[in-house]
Amino acid sequence: GEKVQVEYRLTAGNSTLIETLSPGNPEEMVSIYHDRKGKLAMTHYCTLHNQPHMTLKKADARTLDLVFAKDNDINPAKEAHMHALSITFEDNDHIVQKWTMFEQGKAKEVVTLQLTRVR
Repeated sequence: GEKVQVEYRLTAGNSTLIETLSPGNPEEMVSIYHDRKGKLAMTHYCTLHNQPHMTLKKADARTLDLVFAKDNDINPAKEAHMHALSITFEDNDHIVQKWTMFEQGKAKEVVTLQLTRVR
């Protein structure tokens, strides 16, 4: 139940979305969303000191599911890392993110962020 701040910013001619979690804090993390060969891709710069790449697995009108990409420098059997992300757009002002962390090759925990737009 702790509060977090998330900032979003478009860059690179509006072709890339930068998501900053806990900006300015020691726990700050950044995720970069972009198109990769016609498919949504993301790199997450994590406090676990690694950078997992994810690609879109499936999507519908409200939800995006991203999963660990094959072209990572992370050994998923040995290194703790964020392995999957589900983003649900509840409405124009609410987003739910579910981050799945893997450790020793299997899901260890799911971290859920319930985001509310501040105007």
